[in-house]
Amino acid sequence: MPQTSRLIPILLLAWACGDAHAPDGPSDGFQWPVSEPAAEGMNADLLDDAHALVRSSLPNVSAFLVVRHGAIVAERYYHEHSADRIRAVRSVTKTFISAFVGIALGQGWIDSLDQTIGGFFPEYEDSGDPLMQQVTIRQLLTMTSGIDFERNGSVSQTNPNTVEGIFNGPFWTDPGGGFWYDGANPHLLSAIISRQAGKNIATLGETYLFGPLNIVRGAWTSDEQGVTDGGTGLSLTARDMAKLGQLYLQDGVWEGERILPEGWVEQSVAPSVILGPESWANYGFLWWVTDVLGAPAYIAAGFRQQFIIVLPTLDIVTVIQSELDLRGEERNHLILAANYVIPAVRAGAGTR
Repeated sequence: MPQTSRLIPILLLAWACGDAHAPDGPSDGFQWPVSEPAAEGMNADLLDDAHALVRSSLPNVSAFLVVRHGAIVAERYYHEHSADRIRAVRSVTKTFISAFVGIALGQGWIDSLDQTIGGFFPEYEDSGDPLMQQVTIRQLLTMTSGIDFERNGSVSQTNPNTVEGIFNGPFWTDPGGGFWYDGANPHLLSAIISRQAGKNIATLGETYLFGPLNIVRGAWTSDEQGVTDGGTGLSLTARDMAKLGQLYLQDGVWEGERILPEGWVEQSVAPSVILGPESWANYGFLWWVTDVLGAPAYIAAGFRQQFIIVLPTLDIVTVIQSELDLRGEERNHLILAANYVIPAVRAGAGTR
């Protein structure tokens, strides 16, 4: 989101602020099982080759984690990174907001994805851009609202109230007129849920998402009005990023408890917006939807290549975290999945 200088940290659970090691405190209540690749039908040599590639050619990667059949089969950290160190996940934050929209539907805080959002903010009905009254929750989820807020930096810096600034526009097209990736969309979703539930999303997470997933370390920023930042601002460990992917892989159920409403995962990872051959992927509900070497994939992606890569037909979640401050050429980190993780499954077929 814009106005990053105005963002302030919110603590939840035993969470630390910023890019740092987690403080002493409660350990992760859910302990990921750890297994040998061969036991999970994967070729260990190819996963070792992926590690070697990071060391030789991908200097920005700080964490590489692979989960198959619910167990960690590969886990490497670089540049003094570690399993308990949180990192800014950047726009992966947006995908967590998507999960909270599902939770909001399940809890009855919102009635329908096709509700227009103006009614949630009656104070801006007369003062905001009239087009905002036509925007729906579904359009915010799919980046088809027509809002063009972040690109207009001068606009975003003139109002310390982020939501009010978004309501003032501008729009690049009428709502529903096309796809434009803008962090204003998930930030409005965060604001809507906060209003309806009476608490901001960072606080709600303790009860409805982070608590059930036993995510006990991290940080999330908010704007000056206390709205949890919807576009970016979340910091997590690699293992905790993997939990969101595993939750979706398990159709929204975690350790026997339904966290996301039935059918939400299927809706979320379907390609709601077809972006065509010029794009690396299509778009779902704040998830990127694509195909990697013939394997369906849905991906949460953040600036400087933070990734949660879910390969549902292969029962795999891969997490990649990248340093934000390293210099040098940045290369495509998705090759770790395409050239090593998926081939490791195909080479290991029959070992389980």
